[in-house]
Amino acid sequence: TSSTTNMYEALWTNGPKENFEFFDYTFDEHFGGKDLPTYMPRKYVLEYLLARVTRNNPRIFDNAKFNTAVLSVKYEDGLSKFTVITKCNKTGRKEDTQFDKCVYAAGENGIPRIPKEID
Repeated sequence: TSSTTNMYEALWTNGPKENFEFFDYTFDEHFGGKDLPTYMPRKYVLEYLLARVTRNNPRIFDNAKFNTAVLSVKYEDGLSKFTVITKCNKTGRKEDTQFDKCVYAAGENGIPRIPKEID
């Protein structure tokens, strides 16, 4: 994996699966009753979570941008909107987009990358 995260390919969860199973989508339902270890590999946790999230809304990720860096976030008083400038990590293409709301959510396992300019 890349050097921008402290996760690695063979990572297992650090919590028992019984603590994060959804009441409306069980591990038995997803994995067909297969015997599972209490501490599951991240590959299977990701598969389960993605299946749960997309089962009622298969297009939930249509507007999400992956492999994208946020370069700056600025609130525009006159527009009552945030202007977010991003850069695609694969192509280098920059784009600015406006939003009504802005949430900073880096996650707990990633290396924090706070944009240079947040107004």
